[in-house]
Amino acid sequence: MLTERILESYRDDVGLDWPRKAAQHYTDVRRENMNNDGKNLAIWGTLLQSGMLISVGGIVLGTIRGFSSSQVQVIAQSMAIVLYAELIGFAISLVGIVLLLVALMRKQYRAMWFKTAMWTFCIIWPLGTPLLIGIVFSIIVMIYLSKHKAEFTNLTTSPN
Repeated sequence: MLTERILESYRDDVGLDWPRKAAQHYTDVRRENMNNDGKNLAIWGTLLQSGMLISVGGIVLGTIRGFSSSQVQVIAQSMAIVLYAELIGFAISLVGIVLLLVALMRKQYRAMWFKTAMWTFCIIWPLGTPLLIGIVFSIIVMIYLSKHKAEFTNLTTSPN
């Protein structure tokens, strides 16, 4: 034990430890870049979840317009508004979901706000997306977050 400390201090004094320090520096820089990429993906994915609001807005407008008239043509146009709004909103939201999953699983972005947002989306996805897709994404993310919860709580430095 004492011999190891003496040898390590000698290595530090002489500078024989530069390969390990260079490798550690490279790893730190790479991790920082991955965190920045993950952060950007997480932010964009969160913003794109507003696609669900487009869907809801289109449904509300189309329904109000449809019920305000008894003409078949107006009702058909209102249904078209509802369907187009749902399609556009779902497409935008799906892109956001993919970005969030990449940030979470591939880039391994670990910030407390992101964890909270992901748990919130796990509740919202089955309600705002077609039922089976929302349930599948929610279950996958819930299992992943549960298995990796220590990575979110044991952060030595905050990834912002």
